[in-house]
Amino acid sequence: MYRGLRNSITNDIRNAKKSYYGDHFSLGFSGREKWKVLNELLGQKTRQVNNLVPPADKLNTFFANTCTVYPDMINTSDSLPNTVLDKFAFQPASDDAVIKTICRLPRKASEGIDGINTCLLQLSLPITLPYIRHVFDTSIATNSFPSLLKKAIITPIYKGKGSRSEPGDYRPIATLPVISRVLEKLILKQVFTYMDKHSILTDCQHAFRKKHSVETALLEVTDQIWIGMDKTQVTTDVLVDLSKAFDKVDRKILLDKMTKCGICCDWFWSYLTGRTQAVQQDDTLSEFLPTSSGVPQGSYLGPVLFSVYPYDLPQHISSNVVMYADVD
Repeated sequence: MYRGLRNSITNDIRNAKKSYYGDHFSLGFSGREKWKVLNELLGQKTRQVNNLVPPADKLNTFFANTCTVYPDMINTSDSLPNTVLDKFAFQPASDDAVIKTICRLPRKASEGIDGINTCLLQLSLPITLPYIRHVFDTSIATNSFPSLLKKAIITPIYKGKGSRSEPGDYRPIATLPVISRVLEKLILKQVFTYMDKHSILTDCQHAFRKKHSVETALLEVTDQIWIGMDKTQVTTDVLVDLSKAFDKVDRKILLDKMTKCGICCDWFWSYLTGRTQAVQQDDTLSEFLPTSSGVPQGSYLGPVLFSVYPYDLPQHISSNVVMYADVD
């Protein structure tokens, strides 16, 4: 009798565990919950760190306040000549261009404040295509970027070192609405074509350009050192690393330099200004705060606009200059 009851209870416990873990892995629970269940199954203890994470509003205030330019920034655009004669002009987007742009977007990209993800946009493309083209054409015609598409959702990621209670030890990862990314890619192709045609970006710039990378930057530096050694010269490197470089861009100076390059600025002024951001932390969304400087993080146009910002730097330095940047 004892053995029969023991076996029955053992089977009941085994079936209950199977049902419990099966439900957690099959009913759409979040990744964090699944890892918690997996750790329980493996007998591993999870660290309780959620109570150490700063509140969403505190993180957002910190991230928004880092977007301030250097107070003694010098505007060198006044001394720059107009580099091109024919001005940049937007071209209307064809149906084929819109379709290719949307189909090439990564499906795993997170959804923005509008709740639309890439997969939904791609599946609904036969219906939404004319409306997306209308948004693009209207934006270009009115020199205005839709305000809803300027709202960024920030996900704080712990850097892996430092205190979990300090906002400065978190990296902000921005997510923009998917429609914003579509419009940016359509604009980006036209801007790249114009820049390549007029050779606007200096050869010293090794970031965010085709056939350029950190490897080509290192090869350039190494080559200059070897040239100096062949001439029995002493070579000295001065390394300058700008912290939060994307956030420190003065938008007025950037637009002034773009004007010198022949790129119209009314649309880009609308694109850069009036931007807001909020921090998403689990189920909590902070209030939206404005950003007063910088190029948009998590965008396609941001890195290219940042490349224009220091394009005249070699003109003010008599030595060889090598520039590189990344989005981290």
